[in-house]
Amino acid sequence: MEEVSSLNIDDCQDILNIYAHQTEDDTIFYRVQWSNRSCEWVDGASLFNPKYQKYLVRYWNSKPVCLIDSSTQTDPVKIFDFSITQENIKKWTSSFRTFYDGDKGNLSTAREEDLSGLIPFNVVSINVIENQAMVQFSEGATPVEMPLDRLLMLSPQLVAQYFVNAEMSQE
Repeated sequence: MEEVSSLNIDDCQDILNIYAHQTEDDTIFYRVQWSNRSCEWVDGASLFNPKYQKYLVRYWNSKPVCLIDSSTQTDPVKIFDFSITQENIKKWTSSFRTFYDGDKGNLSTAREEDLSGLIPFNVVSINVIENQAMVQFSEGATPVEMPLDRLLMLSPQLVAQYFVNAEMSQE
């Protein structure tokens, strides 16, 4: 894998896609593809760097865009699907059972509105160390440790909102 590059993002308009590449030693690097088609390799912690926040907020708040040519991808690669659909929620439940209200029935027969309970409604704090995130979803709750890519897949809009709130509180 090539070195993590330093791209002048002032020349870029928006993030088009984010790809996660796992190396042989289980390190995860993210390839950020900008709307001008330039690419940049970053590690997980760098995605939470202030340099990227406004771009990530726009990316996560926009509708999912599928402009991916799979023939140009390298293996192994995960193409993130950030949409909150019943299928995606089912994929996440194995790691986040605590967000499901058991009184609403069996997960396999649950309606989509029932499954919304799987998605936490708030992010109070995020601390990133390498590719691990310690996330506190509500005041007084014990922080949950999870891989950064899992957090990004589970609640990208909450992460974006967290950064918006943090930026507003600094003004």
